[in-house]
Amino acid sequence: MQKIDRNMLHLHPTVRELCKTLQEELDERSHPGRLFEGFRSLDRQAELYAQGRTRPGHIVTHTRPGRSIHNYGLAIDMVLFINGKWSWQENGGLWEEMGTIGSSIGFTWGGTWSSFPDRPHFQWMGGLTINDLQNGKFPETDDQEWLNFINFQLTTRLVRKKNTKKILKELGYYDGEIDGIIDNETKKAIKKFQQAEELEDDGIVGPVTWHSLLEKAEETGIELFT
Repeated sequence: MQKIDRNMLHLHPTVRELCKTLQEELDERSHPGRLFEGFRSLDRQAELYAQGRTRPGHIVTHTRPGRSIHNYGLAIDMVLFINGKWSWQENGGLWEEMGTIGSSIGFTWGGTWSSFPDRPHFQWMGGLTINDLQNGKFPETDDQEWLNFINFQLTTRLVRKKNTKKILKELGYYDGEIDGIIDNETKKAIKKFQQAEELEDDGIVGPVTWHSLLEKAEETGIELFT
């Protein structure tokens, strides 16, 4: 099972601020609501979607990978934390109170949805639609690190690995097969690229190196796999 992500830096800056404000409002009221999950990877979304279908358990989501607002760092799940344990049970109007507060500060609350109410869910999309997000359009921000992270996460591993090799080969750092395997020769090529771009030369294509590779591909007109 994929890890639950509570890293605030993986959320859009506006969602971060809304989340902080919501938590402050809840704390002032001694409300037990706490951040349970923020950004959600495509792999974790796939696992949750499989639950109750191809995996044991009850159905917890009707949303496939890439269609969840969590996948874009624009949604959070707030859950009751009572006596040291997470609780999804009804508890004297606490969910409704949390939903009302979240809605009042700018979140859309999933508890009001008619088809599949989702009481822990709060989202902010900056006026965009899920189709906008899937087409690579995100709410405006100056936080380049967040944009790098989201773009990195939304690229499948296989496509990212193949494009890494293709870009490195086109730039003259690599001279081998273009496939989805990151072997020792590929790691050496990645390090050479990182050194040339004055990046940390760890031989790993993380968000920063990936962003730099994409910039080079755009500058030189390299056609990428999709």
